[in-house]
Amino acid sequence: MGKPEKLKGNLAGFYSRRIDIEHRLVYTVDETQISIVACKYHY
Repeated sequence: MGKPEKLKGNLAGFYSRRIDIEHRLVYTVDETQISIVACKYHY
């Protein structure tokens, strides 16, 4: 998996990691959990 990328604009507070050339994992992190928002396609 790629390096985490902090997202901007509407998705501020979320992070993205490249899974492969086409897909990304978009998620948010707080003190107790990681929430996956999307894990397919581009955000």
